[in-house]
Amino acid sequence: MAGIRTFTASVLTYVAASVTPALAEIDVTEFYTGKTLTFIIGTESASYARTIGRHLVKYIPGNPSITFQSMVGQRSRKAAIALYHMAPGDGLTIAALSPDAIMAPLIDPFVKKQKFDPLKFHYLGSASSSVFVCMVDREAPATTFEQALKHPLIMGASESGGVTRDSVLILKNLLGANFRLVARYRDRAQILEALQHGEVHGLCGYSWSELKRQRFDLVADKKVTLLLQFGLDANKELTKQGVPTIWDYVKDPRDRAALGMLASSMVFARPFAAPPGTPRAQVNALRVAFERTMRDVDFRSDAHKNQLNITPTTGEAVQRLIQKVYKTPADVVKRARAAREG
Repeated sequence: MAGIRTFTASVLTYVAASVTPALAEIDVTEFYTGKTLTFIIGTESASYARTIGRHLVKYIPGNPSITFQSMVGQRSRKAAIALYHMAPGDGLTIAALSPDAIMAPLIDPFVKKQKFDPLKFHYLGSASSSVFVCMVDREAPATTFEQALKHPLIMGASESGGVTRDSVLILKNLLGANFRLVARYRDRAQILEALQHGEVHGLCGYSWSELKRQRFDLVADKKVTLLLQFGLDANKELTKQGVPTIWDYVKDPRDRAALGMLASSMVFARPFAAPPGTPRAQVNALRVAFERTMRDVDFRSDAHKNQLNITPTTGEAVQRLIQKVYKTPADVVKRARAAREG
């Protein structure tokens, strides 16, 4: 899986393979000259999209201007539906989506492909991958995952669902964690407040990179203990700290297959896409611009200042992975869906 996360070709090789005739490059330059790129932001946090967007246009032929449009709602499904049905497929509209929106038609029985088909989007790349952690108060009845299999823990989650809820249910249903879910909180900040006031013992589904950026004091001051890491692969930093992975506890091959499907979305934690029908030349130009942006020194500096986790994946790699995930056998999909119920 490590190959998914790395750029497998140089920029020049990528351009040569993707944008064949020189005429196509000239046409794309002419197309974008004097135009404005609309960047739909469907995610709660706009930092990634705005930082990337400001640098992205430097590498698009013709150097178009850029405008940002916030369209937050339903964990970016609102933006996905708009991108699918309303955005013109001409290369002048792109969107920042969440992995949840891309996976929704597959794992959420209430979201049908008629609303939007993620397979028809053209993925430009993902700015980062992620690994989630479960953490509990240091005075909780269980402070290791082994103990959490026996001793009950009250775990807080968002009332609107999402990863804080899903991860608790997955660990409960597939691994047998003795978790009691309390999903009544507005957001993660409110869950943390409840944790500090003793209303809940802990929470799951906190991105490790975001935890380090937002509330690393909880870890540094040993106010919380990290129970488990949940990702497609082990995070070296967490493993060095002795935090076990979800894979250490999953033995049933059927459960491993279901978890593998669910964890695949963590590879494209910050995906960017163009709508169906976008011409191949524009898609190629946008993908190359994204890759060059990820390597840009000034962008990296801005990302560091804004404490953004940049572990990019190319658009072609994201496209292949999503196509692979959507070919998951029906029995595995059914098991993955059941793991999120409760």
